[in-house]
Amino acid sequence: MVFDVDRAFSIEGSPTREAPSDVEIFQSYELLGWGNKPRLSRARYVFSGLDDLDLEVRFYRYWRDYDERIVLQNLETGKYCQVKASKRGNDVHSWRLKERFAWLRHSFPNVEFFDDKNFKTDSEVTTRALWISLTHDRKIESTRAEAWRNVGKHWDNHMRALRHKYGRISTLRVWHGYDSDGFPQPHAILLFHDHEFRVFQHYNQKGDLEFCVHEKDEIARLWHSFIDVKAIHSTKALLTYVTKYQFSQIAGGSDEQLMSQLYLHGKRSFSVSGDFREKLSEFIGQLHNSACRDEAILVGEDRLQGKEPLTSSYSKVPSLFNVEKKVRPPKWRFIGIFARKKLEEIEGCLLKSWSGELKNFQKSDEVSEYEMWLSDHSFDREVFHKKAFA
Repeated sequence: MVFDVDRAFSIEGSPTREAPSDVEIFQSYELLGWGNKPRLSRARYVFSGLDDLDLEVRFYRYWRDYDERIVLQNLETGKYCQVKASKRGNDVHSWRLKERFAWLRHSFPNVEFFDDKNFKTDSEVTTRALWISLTHDRKIESTRAEAWRNVGKHWDNHMRALRHKYGRISTLRVWHGYDSDGFPQPHAILLFHDHEFRVFQHYNQKGDLEFCVHEKDEIARLWHSFIDVKAIHSTKALLTYVTKYQFSQIAGGSDEQLMSQLYLHGKRSFSVSGDFREKLSEFIGQLHNSACRDEAILVGEDRLQGKEPLTSSYSKVPSLFNVEKKVRPPKWRFIGIFARKKLEEIEGCLLKSWSGELKNFQKSDEVSEYEMWLSDHSFDREVFHKKAFA
């Protein structure tokens, strides 16, 4: 069923009633389940045959702001507790993202790998750290949905070709998207273990100084579309690349269009090689001058080994799982995911914190929610049955 907006207006163009709300439009496309809950399985089914980027962004925003709580039961005490669910772009997701990359902000001093003074001598300037931006030719995949489904495969093929040509590589990859149509545009920081690239200076059309590499064409031949390659000249520049895209994906970030595509297509915002942190520390240590090398290694390696705990303003977030040392943590049973409004009705009060005990939650509430879940997912079973025998 498709919502007919034209029926809401008279022939003369005068509205006979108010324009439909987002919830009404979502309902008309059957994007919502019981209690107007947004559901990813329905969104994927609907948008697989509907190319409407604006509607996808609005639905993502509705899903992100629909506050849901994970309900758990302590198997020792029988008490129920709730924890706010992490959703791409909400405050919990933002906290997790900042904590995950806190080591980038705290672990390393700013180190200049090279600067414009190095190019005034006869010595050759090289680097093993590159930043790449990969575009997506519309001739490869003609639709946005198809491009996002296959971008991971294209990226893996590109990295496989790079490793075959240049040897071992540690990566930090982020997904990005075109502002105009939402097509994928991967960005990555690459640390090459076994190869150095020759660097030269270049002033772009805006008059800004850039550091490029002579081997760009060699790298470009390993990707199906246009590629941009830059040499990273300092740890500060490296952090700038990462945080630029990181902060566009946290609560209040500007890139809701990108987040909607990551949500619909199940893409992780970031991908970091297991050895990226270690290799970055080694890379900085090798390039730092003797006076600062020990400091870089001490700061980076000590924190890498967990000798100095990282702290941030988010470290005091209330948690159900803060227990004293040498105390066995309790065992929990997953009950389900509930709308915050539903739990507030049961508790008779507002849930203001991210987590806490549920004093009025009963076994009957657990059973009632499960029955609604079964009813809600009958849509998915019908849809997949039709697709399987179509």
